Amino acid sequence: HYIRRCCEGEPMDSIPANYFRSADGASAEEKEVVLALAGLLGDAAAQNMAMKKYDPATESPLYGVGKEIYEFEYDIVREKVVPKRVATCSIRGSFGWPSLEYTDANLDAIANFYLGHFAHAVKDYQRRHPSVSMAEVAERFMGGFEFRTHAMEWQLSVMRDAFESFRPVLPASYGFDRKWRFVMWSLERQDRRLGALRRLFEGEARSAHTLVLYESPFRIGKTLAAAAEVLGARPAAVCLELTKLHERVERGPLPELAARFSAGPARGEIVLVIAGLPRAAREDEGEPA
Repeated sequence: HYIRRCCEGEPMDSIPANYFRSADGASAEEKEVVLALAGLLGDAAAQNMAMKKYDPATESPLYGVGKEIYEFEYDIVREKVVPKRVATCSIRGSFGWPSLEYTDANLDAIANFYLGHFAHAVKDYQRRHPSVSMAEVAERFMGGFEFRTHAMEWQLSVMRDAFESFRPVLPASYGFDRKWRFVMWSLERQDRRLGALRRLFEGEARSAHTLVLYESPFRIGKTLAAAAEVLGARPAAVCLELTKLHERVERGPLPELAARFSAGPARGEIVLVIAGLPRAAREDEGEPA
């Protein structure tokens, strides 16, 4: 209700399927519409990272969960509805990043966290729109990310006095001043480090590496479900109580493991191992295997 009152448009999951097609009733998607929306995904991601949106309860940037609203318009030349812009219509989690340290190590942690989540969302988007390759989606996504980052940093540079003097009426306990100054500082670094961020994102988006995670027995079911949603039916193994008397390993595709561990918390220490991107998929993207 809050989102719909504040922004024109639709969250990603509510965009009508015919918006992606070359004509009403056509079965094939129009490639350029899919890629244009990928650019807006990148635009929204840049805003999300600049705002340092973070939910400590879910350890999530709250990206791709329905808080980005995509607006379309009718193109009279092409005679169809096309993507126009994106707005982030919720302030939940803003300024939530847990560290306010002005260090390269903190910037690296921010980059790894946000770009990793963004890459997972983009992989999911490409799987739902196979008319375009992952390489094409990643390139358009980063184009949108870079454009919005440049635009936000430019606005900060020309209105610095207004930004630095901004003092909303908030309880002192929120610590707005410290968070606001950190967000401005990190936005400037986000703009300066775009080359490194692009390389990190492209590596995450087409990663061939096996993922190894140390996970809580109380969260393993949700983690497997989220991984299955993002990575599909990749082979995985849930390793319980490794090197101990009751060591056990459960293997299978991610969706199957998610169902297996959905009933409740597991017992003991857990290491989750997920296979990297398959060889054939890497070759389809033009990468050496």
